[in-house]
Amino acid sequence: MNGIAVRGIMIGIHRAAVGVCAETTDRFVMTLRISIYRSSLCIPLCAAIALASACGSDATDDTGGASGAGGTAAHGGASGHAGSATPQAGSAGDAGSGASSGSSGSAGAGEGGASGDTGSAGDTGSAGSAGDDGGAGDGGGAGAPGNPNSDHHLAYVATFLNGLIPVSIEPTTGKLTKLSTTAINPGAQLYAVSVDSAQRFVYTAEQGTKKINTYAIAADGNLPAQPTSSTTIAGRPTSLVLDAGGRFAYVASSDEDKGIYPFAIHPTTGALTAIGDPLLLPTASPAYVAVDPSGNFLYASQNAAFGLRGYRIDQTTGALTELAGSPWGTAQVISGAIAFHPSGHFLYTSGSGLNAFAVNSLTGALTLIDGSPFTTLLSSDPSASNIAVEPSGRFLYAASFLNPSRVYSFAIDVNNGKLSAFGTPVPGGLPYSLGIDRTGHFVLVGHDDGTTAVFSIQSATGALTAVEGSPFQIGGLQPEFAFAITR
Repeated sequence: MNGIAVRGIMIGIHRAAVGVCAETTDRFVMTLRISIYRSSLCIPLCAAIALASACGSDATDDTGGASGAGGTAAHGGASGHAGSATPQAGSAGDAGSGASSGSSGSAGAGEGGASGDTGSAGDTGSAGSAGDDGGAGDGGGAGAPGNPNSDHHLAYVATFLNGLIPVSIEPTTGKLTKLSTTAINPGAQLYAVSVDSAQRFVYTAEQGTKKINTYAIAADGNLPAQPTSSTTIAGRPTSLVLDAGGRFAYVASSDEDKGIYPFAIHPTTGALTAIGDPLLLPTASPAYVAVDPSGNFLYASQNAAFGLRGYRIDQTTGALTELAGSPWGTAQVISGAIAFHPSGHFLYTSGSGLNAFAVNSLTGALTLIDGSPFTTLLSSDPSASNIAVEPSGRFLYAASFLNPSRVYSFAIDVNNGKLSAFGTPVPGGLPYSLGIDRTGHFVLVGHDDGTTAVFSIQSATGALTAVEGSPFQIGGLQPEFAFAITR
């Protein structure tokens, strides 16, 4: 029995298991066609199964401690003591401890009683000297941490056929809760999802209709049932990225046109406007596109072709120009996701193993880091987001769909970008992709069986611990994640 026939049988069985066999004949045929297409990308078994299914706010702590509370008002001079047998001079007023000047001391004690067995009453004491000016009050301590429950910690899960699912992340426990019982755009073939840097809009790439849809994020994190705006491209979108400044968006399309489509983002509405014609790759279609943290460079892995291509982004127009020396990694990288270190100094890719590159901040040129590949036990679809670096830049996590099904943890040497595996790989499920929430506290792993596993990240060691209730019955086929925090 040939590979395509086996894939067809597997798809049919899996569809029945996850309840999607009620899809129309056209969709089934289309899905089979996609399965066959993916088999040509050297990932037959992976794609076959795939096609079958914030402890506190990331906001800085409210240094809500009141600003330094002013010091107490200056204390006045001590009151005069009553006359006693032994004379006592009135004491000077104590220095005020607060910011305001000390008030004058009150009358001092009697000057002295007459000699004899019993001292007579002392005369009224002379006035005590004025108290010294009070010193400035001490500043208030740091405020208590902001209330994480005042923010909405969010994940947006885009799936193939199960729609777009807005999800709330409980910031203390990591528990996931759907914001709505109804998914948005159910039945759509969603291949990518992203949130702009201002966290106002969600963008999805829909392969079947060739649309890029924009959704405005409500204050509670929910999304409207219909897109705020849409745009259509000629090819079938497989990857989507926004620059860090929220000005430009780039969409990778499939083998139909081998293009990268650049768009300008409207600053108010979030709508996309095409920037000229798409950039066409010379040999193969782009599998995955990513923009470096500086917003100066875009890199693309290639479907069924070796090498990472790099482009300079025109900071005025958003147009792309290929960099000198591109492509890089022509002996190491084929397809796969791309993730950057927060510093922008290092690039990581999961295509044909976990490889690392140093990034020249001036030219964008890539240099393979010694030790690459740091593992070859990674597999997923060519455009699946199966690697991520947490915000502090100390740890990288990677998911493997097969060979075997695992989530791997790596420590990052911030001096040279090298990776060191640590801990025991997390087994279970069919981990298609993963993402890290905006606080850097949780890793979400999307499985092709319709569930999402959540792990808390131990801040000191990077170790992963499954949160209570994980995996959650949230997701679908080929899940992808984007994250936001609304206030």
